[in-house]
Amino acid sequence: MFNKNNKKILIITPYFFPENFPINSFVKELNKLEYNVEILTSLPNYRNYGFYNNYSIIKGPFKENIYGSKVLRLPIIPRFSNSFFSIFLFYSSFFFNAFFFLFFYGIFKRNSFVHVLTFCGSPVLVGYLGTFFSIIANCKSSQWVQDIWPEGIMTSFNIKKTNIFFKTIDKMQGLMWQSADLLIAQSKLLEVHLKKNFKNKKIITLNNPSRDENIKKINEDINVQSKIINISYYGNIGKAQNIENFIRNFIKLDKNKYHFNICGDGSELHYLQNKYQANNIHFYGWVDKKKMDSISAKTNYFFLSLNNFGRQKYIIPSKFQTYLSYGKPLLFMGDKDVCNFIENNNIGFGISDLSNNNIYQFLNNLYNYDSKSYLEKQKSIINFYKNNYIAKNIAEYFLTSIKTI
Repeated sequence: MFNKNNKKILIITPYFFPENFPINSFVKELNKLEYNVEILTSLPNYRNYGFYNNYSIIKGPFKENIYGSKVLRLPIIPRFSNSFFSIFLFYSSFFFNAFFFLFFYGIFKRNSFVHVLTFCGSPVLVGYLGTFFSIIANCKSSQWVQDIWPEGIMTSFNIKKTNIFFKTIDKMQGLMWQSADLLIAQSKLLEVHLKKNFKNKKIITLNNPSRDENIKKINEDINVQSKIINISYYGNIGKAQNIENFIRNFIKLDKNKYHFNICGDGSELHYLQNKYQANNIHFYGWVDKKKMDSISAKTNYFFLSLNNFGRQKYIIPSKFQTYLSYGKPLLFMGDKDVCNFIENNNIGFGISDLSNNNIYQFLNNLYNYDSKSYLEKQKSIINFYKNNYIAKNIAEYFLTSIKTI
């Protein structure tokens, strides 16, 4: 049996605590097991349009201890806005600073690590950092795929056609995935797709763990045949979320029977606020955990929609498991494969034909949904959540998987 001090894993991620990402709960549980965990990340700045309080480019801190793990922070250019230029500067500064840091750190720590995991959100090409470090430090590597380019870029900026730039990114991404010893999908749907295209690669699924594992007790007091059906949405408000299509049909419903709660911010927030002003549509902006819990307690259904291009449809947003943790059914609008996944696991309702009449009927039918069937669906949601999104189980499965490569 190895001593824990001799078994080290490096995790590379642009985002980490106090920024609210699934990697946090994963690391928290992973560090309780048989390995020492180190994190390479940036100074926190997500959604803050500058550095978080008590962090700065001058004073750092550039080294911390969080969840019992050593956290190494890189100086970066923070995201001062949601513009393409600002986001590009942040990602570029993280990538290049990490590259130079890992070169020297890999030499200095050669043979000290047994594994490096890259949390591959945007920018997806950070996976190359893990491969680069694994070569220098002489260890195995894995990439946890959280985003897919060029589809992710095309979705965010509503670009319909590919060009030579996008094709080059796609080629680089494929080579990056091939370079990892272990490729990790963040949904079962993505794993199935990757296995079709990387037949000789070891590929597993690690669902992103829930940020909050306080599973809510099923609220049997909620009656789906009550006077008001509350539908809630949490998260980014942009074009990819298809919220306007939902609202266009929602406003046709009886205002005395349906309410829609929208919690979050993003590029489309002010546009939607100005265009759709109704007393049964509530824009809360970005809310804290306490407010989320309060709204969730009165919620009957959670709205989820993905207007993604190509392979990006296999990337399941973190709000998915957050919704499940409250034990309420999902209302999904989008890809047929995701609809089937939701229906087959009895965790909500899906619609792939997004014509106006279909969406309207889809929503209108909720009012008379059977209470007994609703409670059975709640129980199914809790079981599905426990079996797939508990951080401790995900961390243990990760360790089991890396031992076989």
